[in-house]
Amino acid sequence: MNQLIQITAQGIEKVLRSQRFTEKNIYKSISEFIWNGFDADASKIIVSVEIGNTGKLTKLTIEDNGVGIKYEDLGTKFNPFFDSEKFVDMAERNYSKPHGRRGIGRLTFFTFSGIAEWKTTYQLGEKRFKYAITINSNDLKQYSLNPKVETSSSESLGTIVSFDRIIHSAKVNFDLDELEKYLALEFGWWLKLNDSKGFEISLNNKKLDYSRVANSTNLFEIITRTGIKFEITYIQWKEKINNEFSKFYYIGSDNNERYKENTTLNNKGDEFFHSVFIKSPYFDSFSFILIEEQQSALTENKTSETYKLLMEEIEAYLRKVRKPFLKETSYKLIEELQKDELLPKEPTTELNKLEKIDMENVLKAIYEIQPKVFSQLNYEQKKTILALLKIMLNSEDRKNLITILESLVKLEPDERKELSDLLEVTTLSNILKTLNLIKHRFEVIQIVKLIHFDDTIKANEIDHLQKIIEDNTWIFGEQYSLLAAAEDNFDTALKNYRKKIYDSTEYDPIRNEFKNGQVDIFMCRQDMNHERISNLIVELKHPKKTLGDGELSQVKKYYRVISGDTQFNSSSAEWEYILIGGKFDSTKAIENEIKNMGSNKTGLCYHVDNHKIYAKKWSDVLFEVEIRLKFLQDKLEIQKNKLAKSIVTADEAVSRATS
Repeated sequence: MNQLIQITAQGIEKVLRSQRFTEKNIYKSISEFIWNGFDADASKIIVSVEIGNTGKLTKLTIEDNGVGIKYEDLGTKFNPFFDSEKFVDMAERNYSKPHGRRGIGRLTFFTFSGIAEWKTTYQLGEKRFKYAITINSNDLKQYSLNPKVETSSSESLGTIVSFDRIIHSAKVNFDLDELEKYLALEFGWWLKLNDSKGFEISLNNKKLDYSRVANSTNLFEIITRTGIKFEITYIQWKEKINNEFSKFYYIGSDNNERYKENTTLNNKGDEFFHSVFIKSPYFDSFSFILIEEQQSALTENKTSETYKLLMEEIEAYLRKVRKPFLKETSYKLIEELQKDELLPKEPTTELNKLEKIDMENVLKAIYEIQPKVFSQLNYEQKKTILALLKIMLNSEDRKNLITILESLVKLEPDERKELSDLLEVTTLSNILKTLNLIKHRFEVIQIVKLIHFDDTIKANEIDHLQKIIEDNTWIFGEQYSLLAAAEDNFDTALKNYRKKIYDSTEYDPIRNEFKNGQVDIFMCRQDMNHERISNLIVELKHPKKTLGDGELSQVKKYYRVISGDTQFNSSSAEWEYILIGGKFDSTKAIENEIKNMGSNKTGLCYHVDNHKIYAKKWSDVLFEVEIRLKFLQDKLEIQKNKLAKSIVTADEAVSRATS
């Protein structure tokens, strides 16, 4: 046995402690051996995998056509495996070199195999030699070595690594398609960078196609005003490529890379992963790093006009293609916030819907401008930001949002202006939508008044008034959900109630004789913050209909059915019953009940525990609604006036009015 390197087995385990027998770590180990092949100047790597019927890995070999591992170097440091040159020097970050991780990437085989064997052929002078090296996973710091033998000059150079005693785990299956995807993410950029050199990886005789992990690829030319031509290849990846940031790769006329660096849109808090390959003879003598100031006068460099013009066009292109990407992925942000229950999925009122649309539009637009605002936030941080956003969006000075956002992430001047313009546009949009909503509500009130006072239109209770109210339950308050209308009997209505509030299909049929009676309007709303359930049952009468003891008795029957059934008597539930008609009859039966209650609540004529019965005239109901609408209208008037004041030129006024 021969000593491998001056490192203890415990030291090796410590360096590789992140390695566990998982599917992904096997793929990672395989990629390490492929990189080692490219390290040895290989252009072709052949990976052969066999998978048993149980989905477990049974055989694996990795072959390369590199220069092999020289036998003469093994006696001291085993350099081809653990050469210190493989530690990435700071200066090499700007060049793409194959990279065996920490110089011990080959040892990662212990995660899935008991024995690894390298059969290698190399050239020394005019002769070729071959030999084999074996390492047992039980003792990673030792290796077994077969003597070298001379071989035919026609025998191909390179190395074949095979793995024996594959470790089987009941928890890990081996997925060939997932391995192919992993290798595409690991090597896609590298293969593209070296495609003119014929670099290739094959998996079970199938050439690795990295386009499967690319969203889009675009090839185009840029000719600057200085007359220099550049060939550009842009690739947007579906997900983050392994161990490589979004980069610019500068390539000379000989197809060799001269330099690489992060793009200006790298690590911006989104998932816009991309690579840009820029090829031109211009880079053959280009100085990427100025050593002396006077050098700038002698060579083309990053201060040169051509380079600045080139990068302006490329960066403008990246911003252009990033826009639709961010617009598309902004919906994922909304879905994520809804999943975390930080945004409501189903607003219960039209006003809530407008607020929700406004909030979502602003959130998506902020994400499109600066996605970093929302990156790496925990639940509480997201909750805090959304609470602040909601307050600011409902305030008179929405632009204070910019100050809040700049406390979280630096906004560039153009981003600040874009966000400022956005808030102004969303303000206008929200005002217009609110205007339409209030306009519709005033129209509904006028229609109900028309039914009340105009006999010539011949509106009846069931066919007309009932349908109007069913479609406009906001008349009785926001956030109510309609559970039943005129065609549903009481038993059906209360069954719907159980499903809506408790999400339960378990239901005992009502035994009360009135269970087949029909309720005009049955609504409920749930206040999750205060854990209250508000229920409303409305008995509608035509505006020309007078109300007396008989009509009130009908509503009291509803009360007796519900209060007498334990399924609907939760301590958190409140029940209100409203009888509505044109006026009270001459018996004054209802007025007397209201007077006896001595309450300051309009129309309250019966109150027991959590049940309240009201009798109201249509005129009372319409007056209450108009008061609510006036409040909204007054608030909106302030916003409209403020919006008009922000217009400073006639051209701007025309633009706003006609857009």
